[in-house]
Amino acid sequence: MVAGAFAAGGGAGLYIALLVEVGETTERASAWAMVGGAAVLGLFAFAEVVTRHPTRNIAEAVHHMTRGAYAREWWLGGQLLGVVAPIVLGALYLSGAGLWVGALGGVAAAAGIWFADDAFVKAGQSVPLA
Repeated sequence: MVAGAFAAGGGAGLYIALLVEVGETTERASAWAMVGGAAVLGLFAFAEVVTRHPTRNIAEAVHHMTRGAYAREWWLGGQLLGVVAPIVLGALYLSGAGLWVGALGGVAAAAGIWFADDAFVKAGQSVPLA
């Protein structure tokens, strides 16, 4: 949740900077927060996919999320939109692209976090709890 807060909060800072003058230091800090938060989200997603899970129910839920009914939402929405896009767009902004590029990364981060969390919850509810 902390990584998601950095990604979405940094992205929101960039979006707000389109509307209100916040200064270059704040814009760059927001971009770094977005990129860093999205990178940590990506690391957690990677760990979720490659680690061995302690129970069969958890392993089945992860299968539903990554290869089953919720895979498209998880990979395209959560990982591509919520991890890759904010990192790339944030890096482009930090390299000198326009502020709107970073703000677009912020919108992508927020949407991607929603998709990933939605897939995570649905996959967890798709298997027996006991």
